[in-house]
Amino acid sequence: MTQQTETPVQVWPAPAKLNLFLHITGRRPDGYHELDSVLVEIDLCDRILLRPSDAISLEVEGDDDAQTFKDAKLFPGGAREWDWRETGTHHVPGIQPADLEELLAKGATAVVLSKGILERLQVCPESLALLEKRGIPAHVLQTEQAVRRYNELRQTERVAGLFHSTC
Repeated sequence: MTQQTETPVQVWPAPAKLNLFLHITGRRPDGYHELDSVLVEIDLCDRILLRPSDAISLEVEGDDDAQTFKDAKLFPGGAREWDWRETGTHHVPGIQPADLEELLAKGATAVVLSKGILERLQVCPESLALLEKRGIPAHVLQTEQAVRRYNELRQTERVAGLFHSTC
C-alpha cells in the first residue's frame, strides 16, 4: 500500500487596495511612467497558493478577472463599478435612493457613503430618509474616512458602501 503525502503549499495574501486617484506625471528613461497616487488599504484580499511542480502553470479561481473602478459599489459578497449614469446621479443633488437599492437588496445592515476626496458629492435627503425608514445606519464621510469606517464596520456588520474616488 502506497502512502500519499500532501503536497506542501505556501499561502501568500494579495491585499486589495482602493486607488483614490492616479495621475501620470511623466515618463522615466526606462519607459515606465512617473505616478502620483493615493492608495487606501481595504480589508479584502486574494490568496496566492504556491505548490512545488515540474511545470510552470497558473490557475485562477473565482472572478474571471480583477476589476478596477473609478467609483465603486461595495456590498456583502461583492463589488462592482458604480456607474452614475444608471441612476442619473450628479454631484448635486447627489446620491439617489436608486443608488442604494442594490446595496439594500444584497443584505446591507449598514451603509457607508463617500462624498469624494474634496467632499463635492452630496447625498439627497430622500436617500438618507430611505435608509432611516429601513433602520439602516448611514455613515456619510469624506472618501478616505469612509474607507476607514467601512473597514471597521465590515468586521462586525454586513456593510455596503458607495465610494466616489475623485472630487
